[in-house]
Amino acid sequence: MNKAVWFCGVVEVVEVGDKMIYSITHKNKNFEVKATYKVVHDVRDESFDCNCNHFVHNGMLCRHAFKVMLNSEVQSIPEKYILPRWRRELVPVELLPARVRYGEMDDEKQALINQAISMFDLIIGCVRNDKGSLTKFVEQLERLGDEIRRMFQY
Repeated sequence: MNKAVWFCGVVEVVEVGDKMIYSITHKNKNFEVKATYKVVHDVRDESFDCNCNHFVHNGMLCRHAFKVMLNSEVQSIPEKYILPRWRRELVPVELLPARVRYGEMDDEKQALINQAISMFDLIIGCVRNDKGSLTKFVEQLERLGDEIRRMFQY
């Protein structure tokens, strides 16, 4: 985003039907124009296509497309530009040993584990500043843990 702001400039905007065609300059660190690219913004389907082909090659939008988004006052990056590889559920480093301990599992079980971890983290965020609430939460967790261990006889 930073490079879109500082190292790109809008030279020309042409409207053709539902499409806006932008000419975007690409500058180096000395602010010298090194190239000019065309970005086609299809307003109808919120698509951004730049002839530098950065998205096609790398799976990330280029600074030229971001410049057009900024110029068009787009509030959020369209979902189609956030590829699945950027969406993977990340597990905090401190939880990785537990995940390894449980071994391979199907996606549904993994999603439930992720949901449980997220819920736990959300609750901790709510009670962390109140010692009484935090104490009550820990006591409830201990009771729940005892009940689960009895169910599975651990």
